Amino acid sequence: MVNDAFAKWAGAYSGFVGGNPYGRTWLCGIEDTGGDTDETLVFGDASTPSSWTKGGVEFLKESPYHKSATKLLMALKGRGEFESPLDFLNTEKCFCKDSDYFKLNLYPIAFPNDSTKLWMPWLEARTGLASKELYWRWCAENRFPTFRKWVREFSPRIVVCTGVSYSEAFFSAFTNGEEQQSCTAGNRLISYSITNKGKTLVAVIYFFSNARGLNSNAAIRETGARLAELVASLGK
Repeated sequence: MVNDAFAKWAGAYSGFVGGNPYGRTWLCGIEDTGGDTDETLVFGDASTPSSWTKGGVEFLKESPYHKSATKLLMALKGRGEFESPLDFLNTEKCFCKDSDYFKLNLYPIAFPNDSTKLWMPWLEARTGLASKELYWRWCAENRFPTFRKWVREFSPRIVVCTGVSYSEAFFSAFTNGEEQQSCTAGNRLISYSITNKGKTLVAVIYFFSNARGLNSNAAIRETGARLAELVASLGK
């Protein structure tokens, strides 16, 4: 049986960097990195989104993902030169309470990687779910509907999702089954769907760190520029 405290926490604003859900640009990863432990995982109050409280330097140092993601946001904003990601973070107040950005994850518990073998007995005891596969299924059935509700309520212009191997989960989380389309940026595929009565673009792009991913400034720049074109095509 699923733990009530986990269910309440996981069905709300848990596992996020934070920011402003009313922001026009959302960035969604698969799950936070680092890895929760039985001691660090707390099913606290997640009824409102947290605001980004780290300074820009700490944010950029926290993970390579954050640095690459900041460059992607710069490219999406038309800033194709990446000399000053720290200045961009601080000027745009990315992921702060009143910024134009919101950062979330499909799944709320942090892991070093997405291997199903990392689901330990203590996680089963804490959540009531016997495997990571069951945890993913629970999130699809109980967490993703909340994400779809937020898309209708907050109407972001774009939800950028990182990780093509999780495309179906991303589209399930943020769309209502609208047609999936595709385009390319350089030689890399972008899958996307237009949802929320034509007001929101949901785009799934390659992850930043793997061999086929957005592992260069050029690839990030091309992808950000192509996403900006797709957003512009939505109209006002």
